[in-house]
Amino acid sequence: KASEEVNLYFSVPAFVVLFRESLEVTIVLVIIIQFLTKAKDDGTISEAMFRRLRREVYIGASVGFLCCLFLGIGFLAVASLARGLFKCDGLLIF
Repeated sequence: KASEEVNLYFSVPAFVVLFRESLEVTIVLVIIIQFLTKAKDDGTISEAMFRRLRREVYIGASVGFLCCLFLGIGFLAVASLARGLFKCDGLLIF
């Protein structure tokens, strides 16, 4: 019956969606940093303002990543707990 076990922790469609979204986030962050760099080069913002805004972009992206990571771990823990409580012969409840 080990071959009939449902893999609760990995899903190919979820991996593809996560990979696509990660690429989108990377593209958006690169665009924001390039915009800030161009604004600095054009003299629109000062060097100090550029450093501050760039740091805020990196901090915001890092905090967002950590929040998503912890929420994902939490959802996996809840799904694992719920699956353990409601033995349902391989039928997924989520």
